[in-house]
Amino acid sequence: MNSAIQAVVKVAAARGVQVVGVVDGYDGLIDGAYRPLARRTEDGAVLPDADLDRVSGLGGTFLGSARSSRFYEPAHRQAAAVSLIEDGVGGLIVIGGNGSMAGAHALATETDVHVVGIPASIDNEPCTQIIIRDQSLGDAELQKKLKFLSKQDVLTGLYNRQYFMEELEVTVDD
Repeated sequence: MNSAIQAVVKVAAARGVQVVGVVDGYDGLIDGAYRPLARRTEDGAVLPDADLDRVSGLGGTFLGSARSSRFYEPAHRQAAAVSLIEDGVGGLIVIGGNGSMAGAHALATETDVHVVGIPASIDNEPCTQIIIRDQSLGDAELQKKLKFLSKQDVLTGLYNRQYFMEELEVTVDD
């Protein structure tokens, strides 16, 4: 999950979009517990938080994960959506298991919040991780960047088998 967070923040920063993470999943979203993951410099550039490079190769999530009984209630989802909209948030990227994806689907269908889901788990346990992103980064462009980044090991920089096989097919077909 940390690698997915790093990828999202780096792609967003490269496009001039500041990103904040939500601490402790949906409870943090309801409570407005945000942590900046990028900062804008004096010249207007957006730089990812230096901690992202340190934690990207580690398993789990540095933002924390938690199940939220409150998020099952439509009133709490609506309150979270109102807070996001009032804070000028363009959308959410939710990283987690089945419960997280169900919560993301409910939020997206019940409110005007734009949501993208990235399936993940910690030790086969569903978890919740939320990243807020600006609407200016189109879903197609984000998906393209995330797909490319997912084909490369963060620690070694080596490409995985899937990427190798796709490139081999292209080469053989030429």
